[in-house]
Amino acid sequence: KTDQKLDKIMILGGGKIGRGLAMKLEEQIEVTLIESNKEKSVRIASQLRRTAVYQADGTEIDTLAREGLLNMDAFIAVTGDDENNILSCLLAKHLGIHKTIALVNKTTYLPLLPVIGIDSTVNVRLSTASAILRFIRRGAILSAATFHGIDAEAIEFEVMKTNKVTGKPIKDIGLPKGSLIAAVVRKGDAFIPYGRSSLEPGDKVIVFALPKAISSIEKRFS
Repeated sequence: KTDQKLDKIMILGGGKIGRGLAMKLEEQIEVTLIESNKEKSVRIASQLRRTAVYQADGTEIDTLAREGLLNMDAFIAVTGDDENNILSCLLAKHLGIHKTIALVNKTTYLPLLPVIGIDSTVNVRLSTASAILRFIRRGAILSAATFHGIDAEAIEFEVMKTNKVTGKPIKDIGLPKGSLIAAVVRKGDAFIPYGRSSLEPGDKVIVFALPKAISSIEKRFS
């Protein structure tokens, strides 16, 4: 996988994260934002310059289709309701949307989501829109989370055949300062890697990183 080109994106939920995403994206691509509350949708529309804002129920498939979901490259559900986020992403997948991302608070849901087809999940503590943007643009990133009170992120990557890190011992990858490979999941089995451990295509790699190291790490896994 490589960086995905996006021309059109739909965001469900006009809270802090949804508005932040729209503000960051609307100057470069076509953004549609769906908000269920009428007064809130009017207020959001006045705050955004180019984003198309609609008041609608995001769990109704005909509503999403009517507002242009069929033409979208990605769908992001960031309402305050886990179940609504999951359901709307499943509807988007059913309609053929390539990339879906759901904001999920309850950790009990997390193991199920990849099985039912949702591409990425975002923990509620991932409060910055810029961190979510990495999910959209980088095909290798599966998920990420920030931790309350800690200036670091946990990022999950999938190792591809074409990655710079593939086949190399971890000690030779040249990880930047402020980063650490915490775990590797290979064919369903998780282990803590050593410096001589090498990464194989299909491995899921969990990396802890300070903000200054994230860009460099992404380049190695993209």
